[in-house]
Amino acid sequence: MSNADVGGRTTPSQEKLFKLLADESRREVLRLVADRSPTGITPGDLAYEIAAVTNDKPLAEVTDDEHQRARIDCQHRLLPALKDADVLDDENGMLVATDALPDATLDTIRAGDDHPSNADLETVFSALADERRRTVLAALANQSDTVSVDALARVVAQREPSADDTTAAVDSIRTSLVHVHLPLLADADLIKYETESGQVIAADTAAQCVSWFESDDEGMTGECAALQSEVPL
Repeated sequence: MSNADVGGRTTPSQEKLFKLLADESRREVLRLVADRSPTGITPGDLAYEIAAVTNDKPLAEVTDDEHQRARIDCQHRLLPALKDADVLDDENGMLVATDALPDATLDTIRAGDDHPSNADLETVFSALADERRRTVLAALANQSDTVSVDALARVVAQREPSADDTTAAVDSIRTSLVHVHLPLLADADLIKYETESGQVIAADTAAQCVSWFESDDEGMTGECAALQSEVPL
């Protein structure tokens, strides 16, 4: 599902966006097109660039077969998904980047592996493709102290529209945090999670990653206040 911004352009849902960004080839397409925008790049030239990166060779050494394979991949797999997410547009035969992608996210794509997290970008973006994990990270990002999984589960229950704060609902959320979401966030180097003590704290990389999807500072502050009221559970 997409959302309309003030300029009338639709922005991709966060889940859809992060799933797209977890694919290295799509990130490379975005980087190449963004670097050529607002002038843009033709699909043919983009295919040459992708073929050079994929085959790890200079642009001048790309063969016709390599170019053709890259062009087919762009035409049938890479570009349709990016256009559907409205992060790329085709203007009179030129591919250009739209303003639907936050600058902070685009800067990370340009940086590639040179980013603060010790995890690869596939792992980071895959972790952020889930709404509950984004809720957890936003809640922890400005929290300086460790918090218990129990406290975190209660905050998530308060934040999620489909959840409630009944004991059964909180217990269900806690189970999902322990067995699914916290381990994945830890693998992505976004949190530090002590399984024996059940204590969680955001990693140094969390605030930057939250800036990719959370622009409402007041909302983030509310999450921190809710967690602080739970400490030292």
